[in-house]
Amino acid sequence: MQVTTFSNITKDSKKYLEQVVITKEALVVEVGNEDSLIILTLDEYNSLCASSYENSNEITTKRLKSSIEKIN
Repeated sequence: MQVTTFSNITKDSKKYLEQVVITKEALVVEVGNEDSLIILTLDEYNSLCASSYENSNEITTKRLKSSIEKIN
């Protein structure tokens, strides 16, 4: 995961955004002493949302674990 500052993003946003698309890795943008942003591709975001949903429901989690055990 790459980290940069808001100032660097404003100077060279195309370079940073292209790198996120190519590497599929999140980019942390430090906005201030306490605040940061994350830039990631839509595919990566959707994957995180799907994983979060699957792990938030106990029934779904049990089904997923059972499927993994069957595969192994």
